[in-house]
Amino acid sequence: MISGSARHVGESFIYEVPGFHYSKFRVHESTEGKRLSWRVIPSGHPQELSE
Repeated sequence: MISGSARHVGESFIYEVPGFHYSKFRVHESTEGKRLSWRVIPSGHPQELSE
């Protein structure tokens, strides 16, 4: 499951597989149709900390 937005620099999104994985990201660079890069944002979520 992915929630949030990754269309523009500064926006953030969450990738989650309930009971298994959780990670949060912020868009760092976006060039439409060519490049999208992001950085992991530490969230303190228990599933994130176990990875």
